[in-house]
This record gives sequence, structure tokens and C-alpha cells, in this order.
Amino acid sequence: MYESGLSKFARILFLIMAVSLGIIFILSGCSLAEAAEQEVSIETTDGTQHHFFWK
Repeated sequence: MYESGLSKFARILFLIMAVSLGIIFILSGCSLAEAAEQEVSIETTDGTQHHFFWK
């Protein structure tokens, strides 16, 4: 069977680093922190107004 040449310690260290980086990436992208939204209102030529939120 093919052996990669990395020691058992190096494989475990690599796995821990990969998992922790993945968790950090997910938490930074999916954070529930306050989103900076602002309300935008648009008034058309016929006088109707539309309101929506923009990130």
C-alpha cells in the first residue's frame, strides 16, 4: 500500500489546521453580527414610492 511520507504527527497537525481554518472561514462568512443595512426609497414619476433594504 502507498505511504505518503508524512509522519503521523504531521497528518494529525494538518487535519487539525484544516478543520480549524474551515471553522474560522464559516464563522466569519456566516456571522450573525449586525448587518449594515440601509433603507432605500424610490419614488417613480407617477408618484408611487417603493421601499427596500440594501446591504
